[in-house]
Amino acid sequence: MLTQDPVLLEMLRYSRTLVTKIDLYEGTKLVAGNIPVIDGSVTASRKSNARRTFDCSIALNAWESLPVNPYSSRVKIRMGLEIRPGIDQTFPQGVFRVDSVRREWTGGLSLSGTSLESYVIDDRFFTPRTPPLGNSTIAAISALILESIPDAIFLVQGTKDKAVGMTAPWERERWEAVTALSDSIDAETYCNGEGVFVIANKPSLDVASQVPVWKVNAGPDGVLISEGLNLTRNKVYNAVVASGQSSDQNVPPVWDVATDDDPKSPTWWGGPFGHVTRFYANPNFTTKEQCTTAARHMLQEAIVEDREVNFTMLPMRAMEPGDVIEVTLMDGTVENHLVDEVTYPFGLSDMSAKTLASKVETAE
Repeated sequence: MLTQDPVLLEMLRYSRTLVTKIDLYEGTKLVAGNIPVIDGSVTASRKSNARRTFDCSIALNAWESLPVNPYSSRVKIRMGLEIRPGIDQTFPQGVFRVDSVRREWTGGLSLSGTSLESYVIDDRFFTPRTPPLGNSTIAAISALILESIPDAIFLVQGTKDKAVGMTAPWERERWEAVTALSDSIDAETYCNGEGVFVIANKPSLDVASQVPVWKVNAGPDGVLISEGLNLTRNKVYNAVVASGQSSDQNVPPVWDVATDDDPKSPTWWGGPFGHVTRFYANPNFTTKEQCTTAARHMLQEAIVEDREVNFTMLPMRAMEPGDVIEVTLMDGTVENHLVDEVTYPFGLSDMSAKTLASKVETAE
């Protein structure tokens, strides 16, 4: 959650004036501010390598121009609300590379783009790269990103670090190297709404025991507009085998397995769901403990993916992927859910979100 101001959060439940601010940059130089936007949205997803994407339509007359191109332009977006006349409270929604520009004959301009991870994703190794054996994993992640974006800013929130133990070279994909290093310390790396690269612990998937930061409900003070529940076996596993390499060439590679051993779980290893195993190999894993941690986390995430709630609600621009929120389902059941993906509209359209839940709680 981008803010914890309780007064502001309550304001979001009632009638208010929404604010969207888009600024255009040439590299790091501001070239146009508060660009008038007709429509558009920002989507943030934990499942995407580039966590944020945007698209928008800009109002221009046929004789007007805007100095924007898909080679060096960046866009910064903020959204929020007017808390009192002339005073806005906005939240950063992303710093984006402009990927495409389309100009209509009537003058309108359409832009789309992706967050700054895209520079790293596109910057593939010319030849296989040898990992910096013995260096800090966090330092290695930062170095890989700085090679692509020399002015990148970092926020390290992860509580784990270790010496890089991988000896096999990274073949081609720079972002895969970043992801593998992050996994080895049970972390994830992404670009936040301010354009800062965050190295953070992976969110806990034991969402039922966490305190929600926001309530999505219907009723007089509610924000819920529509809701749907999807149940699927797709990408659902009840066992994960994680493996790596040993730091000693004379010792066999390390590995461990985690299975769903809860007889009350619908995906119980000994139940009617059957046996569905995911195998994950990370050469940065050099201890059994790393394999155990990864296997358990992946198993938790695989289990929660069988229940996905999609809903629309009044726009709440402070919500972020990874937040735990309380959702009231159609049958009155109240559950804690992990926000997996959220789409913020620029205008008065409904905001949509996808969430995951692993445990049902009965409403009192």
